[in-house]
Amino acid sequence: MKIPWIVYAGAGSHALPLLVAAARRAALGPARTWVLVWCGFLVAMSGLSLFLALKGLNNHWLHYVVTPIAAGLVLWALAWWQPAPWPRLAIRLLIPLICLAWLPIVLLIEDTQTFSQLGEPFVGLVIMSAAIYTLVARALRETQSVSSQDWFWIAVGIAIYHGVVVALQPASLKLLGRHPHLVVRALQVKALVEILAFLAISWGIVRPGSLLRSGGRRPAGRLGSSGTSPRPSSPLPRSWE
Repeated sequence: MKIPWIVYAGAGSHALPLLVAAARRAALGPARTWVLVWCGFLVAMSGLSLFLALKGLNNHWLHYVVTPIAAGLVLWALAWWQPAPWPRLAIRLLIPLICLAWLPIVLLIEDTQTFSQLGEPFVGLVIMSAAIYTLVARALRETQSVSSQDWFWIAVGIAIYHGVVVALQPASLKLLGRHPHLVVRALQVKALVEILAFLAISWGIVRPGSLLRSGGRRPAGRLGSSGTSPRPSSPLPRSWE
């Protein structure tokens, strides 16, 4: 089966944030750095997946290997954007919990030679929820326009990318036997959504790094009642992107 060009474009879009970061040549902070690590991992795995497909080999098994690794990378990135310690810890704890749940799902339920019916949608739903939580939690503390913030665009892109995984995998599995041509259409739609998601992530990479009102860097330029900058009582931990 000939692979549509949009599928290549969708896989190639994973590299857009890396190219933007290379052109920007600016300090990114831990959150965006881990996002780029995640993107680089996706580029490598997408390349290997396409190589196997072009050779006529089954590549579904690869997704069962890389999904928990990719999930760990993107959740670690999202954790850096949490405005308080406890949600940061909670999102990081999702990483080992996903790994613990992944093994029995794959070994007892999944058929690694076809689309995932439970594992990938489950992980996608967890990550999409974490990204949406990040959007809401940060927006409630933001004093500036959220659409001008780096975390906003990157979290939106992450949520969109994993949202299509939640919807696509079960639908593709049901269509594969009777309507394989519709599976190709579904993969084309997925590729288009991937392009949009990684364009949003790339735009987040070029935005200035954001600050937290608590748990991050102290905002500059705030004056005390005497007209001078107040002396900080203690240095605050940096948890900015």
